[in-house]
Amino acid sequence: MKKTLQHRVLELLRDNPGITLKDLASTIGIDPSKLKALIYKLRSLGYIEKAGKGYILTQRGESFLHYLNRVSKVESRDEGVSLNEGSHAPTEVPVEEARAQNTVRIDIEPHVEHAEASSKVRTSEDIMVIIENMMNKIRELDRRLNRLEEQLRNIEKALTSHQKRSEPVSIEPPVMLYSEALSKYGSLVEKMLGENKILKIGSLIVDSGFYVNFKSKFPIRVVDVEKLNQHERQLLEEMRREALVVLHAGKEYRLIE
Repeated sequence: MKKTLQHRVLELLRDNPGITLKDLASTIGIDPSKLKALIYKLRSLGYIEKAGKGYILTQRGESFLHYLNRVSKVESRDEGVSLNEGSHAPTEVPVEEARAQNTVRIDIEPHVEHAEASSKVRTSEDIMVIIENMMNKIRELDRRLNRLEEQLRNIEKALTSHQKRSEPVSIEPPVMLYSEALSKYGSLVEKMLGENKILKIGSLIVDSGFYVNFKSKFPIRVVDVEKLNQHERQLLEEMRREALVVLHAGKEYRLIE
């Protein structure tokens, strides 16, 4: 009797635990894609299970294979008897009876047990499918979370870069009232003061570079004050109030070091 593909697969798994789908197909001589459906069916029935990259026969699978072998032997023996040229008509009757008896004894009874077990297997397989689907969803959520975290990091980097670019290195105009500076730059005023980008002179906020350049013009003659720009005159007046400069001999303004 020619063995079915299912029978051959189960025997190969029994003799080669851990054999891969590719090796199974190669040994049998068929395309692996044609074997996938059968492998899935055998797994769903609980006859085989995954083991690493390959498959192994389960205890249920071994019992089913044993049953198939017994049926195969009985049918092979029956076929041999029916094809015997020396057989006479009367001897065929016992053979048919034996076949019927064997069928009842070997085939029907295991199928009753198998039908009950199959229901349990399907229930177990349903649970496994649900679990596998849940795991797939969890893995997909994990991938999405990783992408979102990466996007968040990129956004944070972009914001940080933008903030650095948008933070002024000086104030404009270079001289303004402290209240005006707070209104225009907010908390950055204190930050720039701490970094010495600006200075507080009395009630004014002055750009550090502008202040250094203005100090280099001293002494400033009284007659040259009109040549100063608006911001320089504003700063000079505040420095006089803060006693940072003094009018010397009524002719020029000098810094008080």
